[in-house]
Amino acid sequence: MKKTFGTHQEVCHVWISQSQPTGKAGYFRFSGKVLYCNGRPLARIYGEKTILINPNIVEDCWMSEKIYKAIPKGYKTFEVPAISPLNHQKNKSSFLKDIRRSFKDFWPARENKKNCQWHSNIRINELRAYVRHFNLKMPSLKGLSLNTVRAKDDLKQFYQKRSDKVYDQAHLANKRLDYILTENANLEQDWINGKTDLTSIQDPLVGDIRPFIGVRLRKVGKQIETTLGAFVPIRKAKLLYNAIKAGKGVAGFKIGYYTVDSMNGALKIGCHDIPRKEIDRLALSLGW
Repeated sequence: MKKTFGTHQEVCHVWISQSQPTGKAGYFRFSGKVLYCNGRPLARIYGEKTILINPNIVEDCWMSEKIYKAIPKGYKTFEVPAISPLNHQKNKSSFLKDIRRSFKDFWPARENKKNCQWHSNIRINELRAYVRHFNLKMPSLKGLSLNTVRAKDDLKQFYQKRSDKVYDQAHLANKRLDYILTENANLEQDWINGKTDLTSIQDPLVGDIRPFIGVRLRKVGKQIETTLGAFVPIRKAKLLYNAIKAGKGVAGFKIGYYTVDSMNGALKIGCHDIPRKEIDRLALSLGW
C-alpha cells in the first residue's frame, strides 16, 4: 500500500475515496476519515456524503482549497470548528458568533457593507442546513437579520453615495479578467503538453481564475493525471478505455485508488466528470 503521495491534491482525492486507511503528502496526512494539516484536524468525512471542514485551520492552511477540488458532487459540506470529536453545540455557537459579528460590523462599515450582509446570509443559510442535516434544534436568530427594511434602506443609501466607485471597481475587475484570460489563452494546451503544471491563476483583484473548460487529461510518466490533481496508472486507464470503447458497463471498475461511478456521456469517478470527447482525445494521442 502506497503511503506517501506526490501532491497535496492527490492525497485529498485518496482520502475522500477512502480506498485505504492512511496516507500523507507534505503538510497533509489522513487517518481513516480525518484529514490533518500540520497535525491538526482540518477535515472529516462524516457518514457517506458529508464533509466537515475546520475554518479555523483553513485560514492558516492555504492548501485547504485542495479539499474543495476533491469533493464529489452531491456531498454536503459544512465549515465548523469542532469536527474531531464532533461537537454540535460548539459548532452552532460558531455559526452564531459569525452571524453576530457580521451584524455588528454592518452598520458602521464604510467599504464592505455588502460583504457583511452577504456573509451573514451565507452563515444563516449554512446554520439552517447544518441543523436540518443533523436533526438539531435551530437556535434563535432574533434581531440578527440583515434582510430587514432598515438594513436594506441603509445599504441602498450607502451605495447611492458611492455608485460610481462600485461601477469603476467592477469595470476594472472585468478588464483585468479579460486581460488575464487573453494572456493565458494557451495555458490549457501547455498543461496538456507538460509545459506547465498551472491549472488556475490567483489574482488579487479578480480572485481564483480557472480557465480550463471541463476536466482535462495528460500522460505523466506511467500515469494519467487530471486537471483536478488525481493520478491513475496508465495500464488501468487503457483497460478502462477499452471497456468503454467496447460498450461494456464500467460502473464499479477499479482504477488506481478510485472506483468508476458511471459512464453516460461522461465518465464519473468521484469529483471527476470527464467528457467522452476528452477521453477519446487522450486515447488517440497515446495510440490506443
